[in-house]
Amino acid sequence: MKATEESTPTATPTSSSFELPTYPNTIAHAPPGLNPEPSEPESPPAFTQYEPTTRTLRYGKVVAHDEHLNNDGEALYQFIMAIGPPLLLMHLRGLHLVPNSSKPEYHTVTDFSFYLDLSALLAPGRLSAISPDQKRYRGSRFEHLGGPVEDAPSVRDWCHDYVGSSAPWKKFNLHKRVLGLKKDTLRACAYRWIRATGYEGNIEISFTAERRYSCGF
Repeated sequence: MKATEESTPTATPTSSSFELPTYPNTIAHAPPGLNPEPSEPESPPAFTQYEPTTRTLRYGKVVAHDEHLNNDGEALYQFIMAIGPPLLLMHLRGLHLVPNSSKPEYHTVTDFSFYLDLSALLAPGRLSAISPDQKRYRGSRFEHLGGPVEDAPSVRDWCHDYVGSSAPWKKFNLHKRVLGLKKDTLRACAYRWIRATGYEGNIEISFTAERRYSCGF
């Protein structure tokens, strides 16, 4: 007797009844060296200004004996560029004379003495090196003229020249000056303001308009 094999017919799935298998969108454990998704390049670290150790003396003079500034010309240049405007001060004094009871002479009595900070009135300035036609200390113990004007080093050049010097004792000076200051106009305004208070003594008005920075070993 011959055996017969019966097969159950299967239905062909239609688009409405057929479902695709699901799978994750990302590979949980990628083989070594295989990156499933291209990663974005890392951004460079944010630039931070080096903060040297400094001391502030009278009239805003800043002195630094920072080792990093003395070994990195670019750090020294960036430090200089970050320095604010000069310290512009107006000094106002009121004086009067008092006779000496025992001698035929007078002595001065100070009625008031104070400073006004006028630095906020300054416009942004510019940074430039000393002109070659002026005698200055240029890396030696004596003042001398520089070379041709067209070959004059910039402030950045001087910073790197200072750092590269092998001298056991060296010093880098920066002077900030105020140009175009109308001292007579400011002095007249302050004079009228003081007289308006009824003060009748002698008035002295002077200006301090320079801030110095010094770096060295």
